Amino acid sequence: MPVPPADRTRPSVQRTPTATPPSNADNASVSKPRPSRPKPSADAGVQALGSAAGAAAGAAIASAAKPPVDTKPASAERPEVKELRDLAVAKRGTHDWNVDAPLTDARNAHRTNTPAELKAALTGDFNFFEGDLRLDTDGTPVLSHDEDKTSEGLKLDEWLRVGRDSQRGLKVDVKEPAALPKLLDALDRSGVPEGRLMINVTSEQVTTDQVRGIRARFPDALIALTPTEGHDGHYDAKSLAPTIAQADAAGGRVSFPVRWDIADDATIAALKPHGKVSVWTSKEEGTPDDPEAERQHLIDRGVDGVIDLGEPGAWYQRAYTQLKDVFWDSGASRGARDVLGTGVTVAKAGAGLLVTGGKGALHTAEDVAHDAGSVLSTAGGVLKQGASHIPVVGGLFG
Repeated sequence: MPVPPADRTRPSVQRTPTATPPSNADNASVSKPRPSRPKPSADAGVQALGSAAGAAAGAAIASAAKPPVDTKPASAERPEVKELRDLAVAKRGTHDWNVDAPLTDARNAHRTNTPAELKAALTGDFNFFEGDLRLDTDGTPVLSHDEDKTSEGLKLDEWLRVGRDSQRGLKVDVKEPAALPKLLDALDRSGVPEGRLMINVTSEQVTTDQVRGIRARFPDALIALTPTEGHDGHYDAKSLAPTIAQADAAGGRVSFPVRWDIADDATIAALKPHGKVSVWTSKEEGTPDDPEAERQHLIDRGVDGVIDLGEPGAWYQRAYTQLKDVFWDSGASRGARDVLGTGVTVAKAGAGLLVTGGKGALHTAEDVAHDAGSVLSTAGGVLKQGASHIPVVGGLFG
């Protein structure tokens, strides 16, 4: 990468300060709009690392016309959105995001997709809001973590207007790649300063050209590239390589959100020369019992991006995680499932012989049944081995 590691906290493009456009409840002045940016050269497709389709998509993203800034007043919003915008303005100055602050200062509200979630974030101790982007059935970009709950989320434009008025940092996690072009158009017209924007995409779901296209349109925004785990559920050099290549192609401010439970020292060391290393958790995969102590521990280990550890799950959520580790994710469990599958196959073969009939078939079926019993007995032993870890779960109930 042409930019040395020490300089990766700032893009190579000169930053132009912008101010937040006012809502109906605010009389703040608006600074001059972001200057137009040069379009990529015509040979971008020749230099592309991805497919021809990816190059076309990247070029389309980079060269899209800049829409006018959205200045819809709060009074014209739906009642629940108007309430959120008024609250956002009222809370200004309490948790504003400082674009020059280190990313480790970010306190991220992990889900702000619905009016209730966003209201809780506005009144909580957060200076960053995260929304999950999907497309509704009619193609409208909406905020929803789950595919089947898009009707409950805010529309993207609504969410961005509230976020703009709040002066917090805004992270958009793109759950569906098809929503990316509509996101960039919405961001362009939102008037949110680029220094407060984080565009999060999963590396394997976008091409290098699309990542370049994002950078061409938003030179000062932070691009978060989520790497994919390797075949064994952990990060390794092979699984990280495509993400690192995309980061190097993008340049500027880049971050790598990695899962807390599998973010080992080798992963941190591999990613740091190419961007900031961020960490996130989910209650399904486990959360630390002491988030603040773990935050400092991660910083000491070299994590220099957003640290989003969430709150410790309830005892039953932690118990679920432990049980899942033992009975589904462990090597013993996988072995038991393989053996059980073999046993079922053998038993089915025996049943088929019985249906066919005949003395010889009956004798053969008895042998097959005996084999099936041996296989199932072996599976039981494997499960017993996995169950030996159950006392670990007992501590969760104390």
